[in-house]
Amino acid sequence: MSNTKQLAVVVGSDKRSCALKSIDIPKYEAHEILVKVHSAAQNPTDWKVLEYGFADEGFVPGCDYAGVVQEVGSNVKKVKKGDRVGGWIPGASVPGYGSYAQFIRVDGANLFRIPEGVSFDEAATYGVAFQTASVGLYNKLKLPEPYSPPDNGTHILVWGGASSVGMVVIQLAKLSGLTVITTASPRNNEYLKSLGADYVLPYNDPNTPAEIKKITNGQLYLAYDTISEKGTTQLVIDALGRDPDIPVSKKKEVVLLLPPGELDEKANSVTQHLLQTYTLFGKEVTSYGALLPANPADYAFSIHSYEVLEKLLKERKLRHQNIKVLGGLEKVPEGFAYMKEGKNSAEKIVYHPLETSA
Repeated sequence: MSNTKQLAVVVGSDKRSCALKSIDIPKYEAHEILVKVHSAAQNPTDWKVLEYGFADEGFVPGCDYAGVVQEVGSNVKKVKKGDRVGGWIPGASVPGYGSYAQFIRVDGANLFRIPEGVSFDEAATYGVAFQTASVGLYNKLKLPEPYSPPDNGTHILVWGGASSVGMVVIQLAKLSGLTVITTASPRNNEYLKSLGADYVLPYNDPNTPAEIKKITNGQLYLAYDTISEKGTTQLVIDALGRDPDIPVSKKKEVVLLLPPGELDEKANSVTQHLLQTYTLFGKEVTSYGALLPANPADYAFSIHSYEVLEKLLKERKLRHQNIKVLGGLEKVPEGFAYMKEGKNSAEKIVYHPLETSA
């Protein structure tokens, strides 16, 4: 490429702020590609890594991306120049990565090819949410993959159905033959049912765990807490916790995105799977101050997960989240504030890096 500079959002010296800057277009390795980013989607981790001071100066935040392959490393076999691709990268965690930029380096195998009929904005909503959902459902809970399995009558509770991860978990769980119970604000009831939820209960009603136990007759074994903070895990445990007079023949399991904090004694009978998705990249990564070694098994799962995503998108079996486009990368601080204040629900914030105003 003749041009060597680009606009990107860069972490400041205080490690808690970011600003739009002109930086070098990253160099890529033999197994990597260079992608021109058409759409970058926002996730809670993008602002939290700054809020907690875990991003180093000069790093670029942002994980989800969709764009066009500009250059291809010598060892890359999966894609070629000009292909439309999407996925997610460890923003603000590894030097040279981060999707809030006009050009990014990406592992040439660990991504998905965007099928015809899927826009860049739509594709950008899938990376983090789809893989987080997949790891929890298929790697941890060992559910059958979503290729139209027969309905087995098993219930799963998805706490926080209107979150970006929750909306994908609902769809995948339904495709895997489960009966889906979820929680959300009442204004999102019909939308979540359209995604496949069989029951939608109010997340802020103290009687919701008891209502879930009624629906399942105390036989709820599987749950996915897509919020995992502010007491949600205890509510999930309450819904899973059994009545003494109702026999339970299988173990109860819950997937968590964050450490649960203090829980009551009912939690002792529930297997808790705490997710760590930053091990999906096949390389050493720092996540929130913790150094995570390369995990070949997780890397292989990631590549397979993207193959599943491609198939579902081609077959039109997966719906994208509602999209809220804020504009170019200069709008990132506005997007962070919007999400921190809890204003977004059942939607994904998306930026267009190539439309950035310097």
